[in-house]
Amino acid sequence: MVRPRPRIVISFELPSEIRNGFPSLIEKVRKHIVREAIRSAMLPVRNALKAKVMSLPNISNQSSGATGRALDSKYGNSKSDPFRFYGIVGVDNKHLEAITPERSPVYASARHRQVAFGVKRRLKNGRITLSRRNERREVRSTIKRNIGALQKRWPARYLHLWEYGFTHRSKKSSFAGRGYFALVRKETEGQARAIFQEKILSHFKKAMS
Repeated sequence: MVRPRPRIVISFELPSEIRNGFPSLIEKVRKHIVREAIRSAMLPVRNALKAKVMSLPNISNQSSGATGRALDSKYGNSKSDPFRFYGIVGVDNKHLEAITPERSPVYASARHRQVAFGVKRRLKNGRITLSRRNERREVRSTIKRNIGALQKRWPARYLHLWEYGFTHRSKKSSFAGRGYFALVRKETEGQARAIFQEKILSHFKKAMS
């Protein structure tokens, strides 16, 4: 069975009191209003998920901190309903880090050196550049076990394993999974919807005044 990709998706609907006036706003203003409202609404969701993910080094000697740094959020608009939007929190597919056995030249307390390769973005003119938010840099490694050679950490490729769990047939062992994404959505979805309702009304009234 193919597991769904771990991510948190929360849908938002425009309040009825602003639906009639919303189409009259120019496209650029509409996009800005919705983006700002969803960004505010998804902040507690992302923070709650990051707190759980960043606590993994306390319970696992294999956690390097890469997943927490790879968390990303974005928003979209329903193709079938122009008044329905959604916010997503997941991991960036392009986020890649490498761990080497040598000591970190930046973080003296880290057992190993770890480097984030940066995330490449394609600009409108076709030029490829590194994301300002995810540039190439030294990061603090939290992995506690020994490693004998360079290892790559690509969170998007193993996220489903620690979220949903797995069964290792050859070793006859299993792992139940953390279930952090499902838990965080349950804990924060109501708060996110309330923030969106408040922010979208505030931004709309300001734009129409």
